[in-house]
Amino acid sequence: MWMIDNFTMRMLKWTPDFSPDHESSTTPVWMTLPNPEYMYDEEALLSVANAIGKLLKVDIPIINRAKFNECRICVEFDVVKDPIKEIWISFGKNEITGQEDDYWQNLKYGELQSYCHKCHHLGHMKEKCKVGLKIQEVVSVKKVFKGLKEDIKEKKEDQMEVTK
Repeated sequence: MWMIDNFTMRMLKWTPDFSPDHESSTTPVWMTLPNPEYMYDEEALLSVANAIGKLLKVDIPIINRAKFNECRICVEFDVVKDPIKEIWISFGKNEITGQEDDYWQNLKYGELQSYCHKCHHLGHMKEKCKVGLKIQEVVSVKKVFKGLKEDIKEKKEDQMEVTK
C-alpha cells in the first residue's frame, strides 16, 4: 500500500470476479513457525502453507539456512476467515524408534488487516467505516435540521398569535 498525494494506492491481485467496488479479503501475510523440525524441507513448508493459503515466499534466512529457531513464510490469507492457531504435523513412523513422529506446530501471524463488510475494503472494520459514518452523519444532520425547522415554525406561529 502506498500514499500518493494523500490518496491510498494498493496493488491487488486480479481475479475473474474482480470488481473495483469490492476489494478481495485475501492479502499476503507473513507467518512465523516457531521451532519447526522441518524448516529446511521445502515440500513440508509448502504443505503447511497450503493448509493456510497459497505459499508466496519463504524468508531468505531459511533458504540460506541461517536461522535455527523459527521459520517465516508469506502466504495468501483470507482475513475474513479465523486464523488457524496450530497445525498437526505428522512424519509417520520414526524408523529408529518405531513410534509416530508428529506434533502440533504453533502458527504466529504477522499483522492481519481488518476487512470491512460494509464497503468491502481492507484496512478497517465496519464499525469504523467512513462510508457508514457519513450516512449516519447525514441522517443526524437531517434530524437536527428538521428539528430546527419545526422550532422556527412554532416560533412563527407563536408570534402570529401574539400579533392577532
